[in-house]
Amino acid sequence: MVTAPAPPAALPRPALDAHTHLDMIERPVPEVLAAAQAAGIARVITVGTDLESSRWSARAAGEHGEVYAAVAIHPNDTEAATAPAGHSREPRAPHALAPSPPAPPLSAEQVLAEIEALARQPRVVAVGETGPMPRPTSSAGGSASTSRSPSAPARR
Repeated sequence: MVTAPAPPAALPRPALDAHTHLDMIERPVPEVLAAAQAAGIARVITVGTDLESSRWSARAAGEHGEVYAAVAIHPNDTEAATAPAGHSREPRAPHALAPSPPAPPLSAEQVLAEIEALARQPRVVAVGETGPMPRPTSSAGGSASTSRSPSAPARR
């Protein structure tokens, strides 16, 4: 059996973790936030990488005062963005899985419109995961299959 390392000493001043994926951590969110607080991390930004995780991130920000959200479609996920829900390339912790049956596929325009709508929520503070990637894995070459790019919501 592997034991967890000892918790780190708290930081000298409160800090912000500007890029985390709470939906990929197996522990319950309140437990993760308590451990972060003990280490001196006062706030976190949990980042969505696809529509499903962006929805989850926005919900988590609404449910936990220490959490803010960034929403986006990761450049390597542009092709998968229009697949039915549940087809993410990133592993999701059980607490972050979609609570309802998978929705039908959306068009690229519909996905980007929903990302834009999520970005307008008060506790969504960024559109993230939108930069160019050196090794795109989608056949679309890392760009959306539409005239609008995944970073278009950030420019609005």
